[in-house]
Amino acid sequence: TPELTIMAFNYIIFILFFHIIKLTLKVKLMNPPSTLTNSKTWKLWHSFNYFMGGCTFLVGSVILFPFFQSYFDTDNVSSYLFSIGSFTFLIADITEWMHFVRKDCIYCSSVVNYFISVISSTLYLIGSILFIPRFDSVPLGELLFDIGSCLIVVSQTWKLLYGICQKGCKIR
Repeated sequence: TPELTIMAFNYIIFILFFHIIKLTLKVKLMNPPSTLTNSKTWKLWHSFNYFMGGCTFLVGSVILFPFFQSYFDTDNVSSYLFSIGSFTFLIADITEWMHFVRKDCIYCSSVVNYFISVISSTLYLIGSILFIPRFDSVPLGELLFDIGSCLIVVSQTWKLLYGICQKGCKIR
């Protein structure tokens, strides 16, 4: 049943999340290259895509309020806005991931972390496209969107813990 599938997936995410935290806190990882030294063009491109994704998600969410439903087809417009936003998030995540990919993979932990972000943005995009009413696949779209959200939580928490531990974390 779908409920058991979701419960099993949540359990797997929890186990993955637990092991990532354990790895991050116990292993001294190499410092990956900073994005601060990237060109202004890279920074603008990266920021622009995240900004556009955030704006389209915000507008796509706000127009779902009942007030707007009498003016236009909010489900259709919102699903297209979510799809556009998911696409721009995917571009930003790919840009970031490509920054950390190195031939000798000395930054493997960062590559894996950013790859999880790329996978989650891809799931966002596919899920958002499935929200479009003509595809009639909203439940599958919701599931993929939820899985993408869980993976984003894992990836962002990993980045946060890594940043904290690089600043002198004393956990043994």
